[in-house]
Amino acid sequence: MRNLDRHVVLRQLPKDVEQTAVFVASLLTVPFLVLHSLPHPPQVVVGILNWLIWLVFLLRLVTHLGVDTGQRRSWLHHHLLDLVVVVLTPPFLPHSLQPLWNLRILLILDLLPLAGRVMQITGIRYAITISLITIIGGGIAFTDIEKAQHVSTFDGIWWATVTITTVGYGDFFPKTDGGRILGIGVMVIGISMIGVVTASLAQTIIRRESSRSQKKLHQKLAAQQQEIGRREQDVEVSQEELAGLSDSERLLYSMLQHVSRKLDRLSPGET
Repeated sequence: MRNLDRHVVLRQLPKDVEQTAVFVASLLTVPFLVLHSLPHPPQVVVGILNWLIWLVFLLRLVTHLGVDTGQRRSWLHHHLLDLVVVVLTPPFLPHSLQPLWNLRILLILDLLPLAGRVMQITGIRYAITISLITIIGGGIAFTDIEKAQHVSTFDGIWWATVTITTVGYGDFFPKTDGGRILGIGVMVIGISMIGVVTASLAQTIIRRESSRSQKKLHQKLAAQQQEIGRREQDVEVSQEELAGLSDSERLLYSMLQHVSRKLDRLSPGET
């Protein structure tokens, strides 16, 4: 028994280590992005955090890609974010593409229990993912298109956030045709995602109510089946008792049943 428990622990250990490493790497994403956005970031600390976060997800991806094809597809389907982090945000990006590191902000979704429960709803999961990608990508594009305004990457992400939510504070706004086209796209995506979230929530509520109704119906049917079973037992007992009667007693019993049925048909006024 001790050998079996030790074997189970040894098999579970790599999985626990992987989950702990991914949790720590996701948690370090926030200080990494904050330090990287400073006017004079500490290059050594930023470099260490950058490589550490990326290597954790690279090792995780390589490990799970080494399994059979069926498990590999299933794992990739549920961990597309790992692939995005490894492929699009490597530490050796050129300076012009380093704003892609901001995509790592998506990793904090795995740290929020409430977000984890909400993300189980398919429509909301896709809406949140698309919205965050739009905010980060739109913010980076806004910074690049509106270079004449000398806005930072954070300013661009702020503009994309208030635009996709249709708030529009007005502190930053596009002054070029390209910026305005970008703004239209961000607003259309924002309105569309609101519709997706609303429809997904409505569908979830309807599904839960339908499940409750079906459960009540099953309970009612089960109660009726039990009642039918009791009636069948009563009928079987009555038939056994009737079999023990004499011919005259059976005739009298039949006459009494006939009279009882007639009395049941009479209205209260006729009685």
